[in-house]
Amino acid sequence: MALTKLAYGNTMLTLPIDAEVLLSPPTSAVGPSVEDAVQIVVQACIEAHRITLAVPDPTRPAVHTQALPVLMPYLAAKKLTIVIATGAHSAPHAEYLAELQQLAPQARVVVHDCDLSPLTRIGTTRKGTPVDISSLVLEADFALGIGSVAIHPFAGFSGGPKVFVPGCASRTTITANHSLLVQKEAGPALLHGNPIYDDLINATEFVKGAFIINEALSPEGKSLGYFAGPIEVAHGAAAKLALQAAAANIDEPYDLVVASCGGYPRDINLYQAVKALDMASLACAKGGKLILLAECREGIGSALYEKWAKKPFAEQEQMVTTSFKVGAHKAYLAGRILKKLQQAVLVSELAAETVRAMGFTPAETLEEALELTNANECTRIAAIPFGTTTLPIVCR
Repeated sequence: MALTKLAYGNTMLTLPIDAEVLLSPPTSAVGPSVEDAVQIVVQACIEAHRITLAVPDPTRPAVHTQALPVLMPYLAAKKLTIVIATGAHSAPHAEYLAELQQLAPQARVVVHDCDLSPLTRIGTTRKGTPVDISSLVLEADFALGIGSVAIHPFAGFSGGPKVFVPGCASRTTITANHSLLVQKEAGPALLHGNPIYDDLINATEFVKGAFIINEALSPEGKSLGYFAGPIEVAHGAAAKLALQAAAANIDEPYDLVVASCGGYPRDINLYQAVKALDMASLACAKGGKLILLAECREGIGSALYEKWAKKPFAEQEQMVTTSFKVGAHKAYLAGRILKKLQQAVLVSELAAETVRAMGFTPAETLEEALELTNANECTRIAAIPFGTTTLPIVCR
C-alpha cells in the first residue's frame, strides 16, 4: 500500500488507507522568470517618482519575497510606499511587517484597513459596485500589485485585480463585489463571464496605468512563471498556466474525500480553509463524506463567519441575497456545501465545541476522522493533498 502524505500546518500526516490521489498531471510549461517580469515593470515606471506597491497579507503565498529583492535596487531613487493588501482580513502580525521592511528598507510600509484607511471614491462599476480604493494607490505615479495566481472557488483565479480590489478597497466595495457570488456563473477557473471577476476588472480600470507582477502557481505551490504588465493581460497569461497545472480529471465522484488545504498558510484559519472545502467537494458524491485537514492555528479567522455559521442555512441564504455581509458570506459558502454532504469531519486545533458550532464533526486526529466516517466501508476514496488549489473535473 502506497502511503499518502497530507500537509497539516507545517507538518505532514500519513493517510493509513488506500486512496486515489487527485493531482493534476505534471506540466512542462514554464513562464518568464522573476527577473524578466521585473524588467517589464522597471521600463514601465521609469518616469514615476511616487510608487505604491500592493502586496498580499500572510493568508496568501508570499510571492513578494521573490520579487522584491530583484525589484528594490531599481527603485532606490523612488519615493516608495508598500501597502499590505488585507482587504477585509485582520491586520498581519508584527513579524510579517518586520520581514517586509527588511525586504524593502527604503519603503514606508502601511497596513490597509478597509474601514479606517484613507480612501477615494472614484466611480461605480457597470454592475453597480461603488469603487473606493486606497488613496495611497490612487495618488501614486505608478501602482504595482504583486500576487500569486491559482484556482479560486468563486472569483475564478486568485491574483490579478484582487490585490487592489478587494485588497486595497473599502468594506463597501468589497461587500458589493462579493455579493455577486450568489450568481451561478461565479465559480472556479472562469474569468470573463464570471460576475465577480468582471466586476473586479471594471473596478481596477479606475486605477490608471496599474501594473501587476503575478506568479502562476501549481497546486503544490511550485512556481510556473512570473507575468508582468497591465492587470488583465498579465493575469490572463498567468491564469492560463495555473489552470493547466490545477485540473485533476476524475471518472466519477467519490464516496469519501480526504482533503488537505495544502498546509500553512492555506489552513491558517477556518475562514481560509473553507476554500479547500469548496474545491474538494467537487470530487465528492452527493450525500458523500468529506474529511478536511486544517490546522487553524489562528482560530476561525472572522467573527462574522463564526456568528453566522451558527444560524440555519435558510437565514444564511437570505443574508447573502438581501443584506450581504463580508465575513458572514463564508458561512453561506460553507453551509451550501455541508448541506449536500452526509458528513463533514474537521481535523484541526480548534476546540471540539467550536467545530460542532461551525457545522462540522470534530476529530483530533486523521485516524479518528477515518473511524468517524467508517472509511473502511467506503468503496471509492480520494485524497487531495492540495485541496485549496486543485480543481477536480468529472469527465463522463
